[in-house]
Amino acid sequence: FFFSSRRRHTRFRGVTGVQTCALPICFPVTIQLFRDVGTHTFTPQFSGTVEVLVVGGGGAGAVNGAGGGGGGGVVYNTSYAIKGGTDYSVIVGGGGIPLTDRNNTRSGNGGDSVFGTLRALGGGAGGHRSDNSSTQYRGSGVAGGSGGGGGGQETSFDSGLNKGGAGFFPQGHSGGNGYGAAGNSSGGGGGGAGAPGKPGESALGGDGGDGIKVDITGISIYYAGGGGGSATDAGVGGRGGQGGGGYGGGNGGTTPLTVGQVAGKPGANNTGGGAGAGYDAADAWIALNGPGIGGSGVVIVKYRAETTCDVFYRSGVWVCPTGVTNAEMLIVGGGGGGGRSEFSDRGAGGGAYRDWETDR
Repeated sequence: FFFSSRRRHTRFRGVTGVQTCALPICFPVTIQLFRDVGTHTFTPQFSGTVEVLVVGGGGAGAVNGAGGGGGGGVVYNTSYAIKGGTDYSVIVGGGGIPLTDRNNTRSGNGGDSVFGTLRALGGGAGGHRSDNSSTQYRGSGVAGGSGGGGGGQETSFDSGLNKGGAGFFPQGHSGGNGYGAAGNSSGGGGGGAGAPGKPGESALGGDGGDGIKVDITGISIYYAGGGGGSATDAGVGGRGGQGGGGYGGGNGGTTPLTVGQVAGKPGANNTGGGAGAGYDAADAWIALNGPGIGGSGVVIVKYRAETTCDVFYRSGVWVCPTGVTNAEMLIVGGGGGGGRSEFSDRGAGGGAYRDWETDR
């Protein structure tokens, strides 16, 4: 009697006539991607370890010489222990939502992503341009997996009010600081999983920090880049970081409130990229020239379910191991005795066999 099951470990029993061994079969690697925002469940059919990548949602950008959104946090575990038959919670975080009018205090952070006990934080939102004569702007970037970029400041510049948000190391990095100057203020780039965001400069939004490159799918891909900061007036928006970061907006030399204005670009979904900051803060123009939404996160699980077999040389009892839901069996009957002829000794008899696969 021959039995094989998909389990992770190899063992030998000290029972006469029964032996458990690893089959010399290479089962293909399974890669399971959780892309849809929301809650899911992972239930393995074996005990052992899996490789897991968890990326939080990217932060939203802000408006008007403002900071780009931070990339989502990244958690990469190459040997996460699991138990067969156990349900593991999976959450894919959404991208941060930008403000809908300039009087809002903040754009939104990205949502956290989760696999079991692993949690990747959402990216921080970018800070708006601040003005000491008004309370409608909030200059500092927001902390997150990677922090949002700080907003620019038009008057009485105070870099303490325009700092990039802090990143949660080692999941990510901080956003770049905003820049203040009359008519040329700009926001810093959002932080990325692999590098901090760049600070804003005169008439130039800061670039978003690059994300981190991970090869879990067989292809090296950047995840969780920061969004670019935006610039006022004739300024130019910053680049988005590698890993889905959106570009920041900038008027680029055309007259204010014309079609030359550029909206902040969204972060790429399923990368955790931060969104770019928007150019204009006037309520009537936010829909066309406002900040982008952050890119959604992703959870990727990679594993190989190895096969073991129990070989019975004598009669015995087989007990289905914990976590095994599918079994393949080969049964071979004993051979009959061969006949004798005038010209030869006894021949060998043939045995009957049966081979099938069954669900538990």
